[in-house]
Amino acid sequence: DVTKANKMTAPYIRMEKQVENYNEAVKHYKLTDLEAGVDLTYEGFSGTADIVAKVDGRISIIDLKTTGLFSDKWSEFGWDTESITNEFKPKERILTQAIHYLWITQKKYKTKEVDFYFWIFSTTNAHDFKIIKVNFSDEVFETHEKNLHLTKDLLTNAYPNLSAYPDLK
Repeated sequence: DVTKANKMTAPYIRMEKQVENYNEAVKHYKLTDLEAGVDLTYEGFSGTADIVAKVDGRISIIDLKTTGLFSDKWSEFGWDTESITNEFKPKERILTQAIHYLWITQKKYKTKEVDFYFWIFSTTNAHDFKIIKVNFSDEVFETHEKNLHLTKDLLTNAYPNLSAYPDLK
């Protein structure tokens, strides 16, 4: 993105700095075996992880987020660290992706030795960056699996000819 004066826009410059922050974090946390855009699939359920890598020798899924709501605890999409996993009212819309990707990986590879991290980069300044590691109980994964199968059954019965990949005309 460039201005009329053929200079980079302020948002573009901020994100270039955040790319530097990302590269420094990769070095600092000694990520190894890094793969980007990893398709995760198990029994017809899927997702695409931004990054799968080893962090401290453990398989880890890393989801990259850019946001203007870096420390917002009131918005359902705000990234205030304490409010995301609040035990009384967690931010489910944010956490569903982590639950789903961990569930797929645990099922597919028959292991619970997988971690999930959100790497969050601010779009309003060039220095705010944080990492949030999330953990879930077995009950959360059991509920997620039950809901996946209930939804799949409901859709299959209600729309027997439904295709996940429709033909474009």
